[in-house]
Amino acid sequence: MHIVHLPTCWRRLYCKLISVILALCMVLTSIAAANACVFDFRKPERTEIDWILQAGALVLARPNPDSEFSFEVIQVLRGSGQDFTWPFLVSSTDRRKLQRNSEHAVLFRRTEAGNWTRVSYVDTDFKEILKKTIKNTNLWNSVDFHPSRFAFFEALQTSTNPKLRDLAVRELDKASYKELRALNVKISTDELLADLRTKAGYPYQAIRVLLLGFSGDDKAKVEILSYLERMKNRADAQNIGAYSAALIELYGVEGIHYLNENLLTDANQPTSKLQGIISALAAHHDTTDYEVSNTINKTISELLQSRPQTASIVAQQFSTFTNWSQAEPLAQLVKKRQLTTPVDLLTVSVYLAQARRYADAE
Repeated sequence: MHIVHLPTCWRRLYCKLISVILALCMVLTSIAAANACVFDFRKPERTEIDWILQAGALVLARPNPDSEFSFEVIQVLRGSGQDFTWPFLVSSTDRRKLQRNSEHAVLFRRTEAGNWTRVSYVDTDFKEILKKTIKNTNLWNSVDFHPSRFAFFEALQTSTNPKLRDLAVRELDKASYKELRALNVKISTDELLADLRTKAGYPYQAIRVLLLGFSGDDKAKVEILSYLERMKNRADAQNIGAYSAALIELYGVEGIHYLNENLLTDANQPTSKLQGIISALAAHHDTTDYEVSNTINKTISELLQSRPQTASIVAQQFSTFTNWSQAEPLAQLVKKRQLTTPVDLLTVSVYLAQARRYADAE
């Protein structure tokens, strides 16, 4: 095989081109993700509701009377259940619960590969959730997170069933920050705090932190502030964006000053860590509180002047919230040629072009 070796200058040009393409993809992805809970360190798997909405076939099953360790279909909810097979034994936990509750069942869905997989245990409470979801399948599938779906699970915050309250939290994780700000938080602060660092609760830590921010509770203030204090000297501050957003929600301008003085102006803080904080500032910029938005503008302007390398982060995070308020300070960096990498230049240029289109459309 004959291997062609490119000249060094060509290889450098190729690497720069790849970097530019990746930067463009990052900007476009951030805009597309604007309706997701953007503060998540790691997005969790789909909820039971997602699986129900997307399933081509759904069945309810119970242990076979003639073989209690195997399932049989008792009701087909969608599609066909004739090919239903479950290669595993009914678990002891399921078997005992199902023996005690004749009206309960287990929900299964057929995967795209044609296999059947378990979705959820269906008790009396979840059966109502299941009925509502199936009834609204077309409506809830019409957009990423339909307002009626948000309203339905917002109401579940007051459920007496802790599993349904947990489901409500996982569903609310899909809402935009703007939708969450309009939410009336009814889950207790103690419950939110208890689930912050559990194995089951950790993947949804970000949404619980945001809900703590909306609670206005003194216990929430202690948790949020103490976490940020601990994270000052750590490079891997996971979910710092959610904690920063909650801090601003709880403390307003004072919270912005705290973030600026303790993190943003610290030259030793890695730019990767600042991304979450900048995202929180972007989330709060769209507010009717002039003092908050004005303080954010001043904070971002000072950050860009002292650390021009954060320009692409500012552009990405404000793009995520379709907020074009930082066009002027970013344009100044371009004008003064302070952006030193193709990635930064392209990311900021895309942001500025979008800002111009938005201004022209008004």
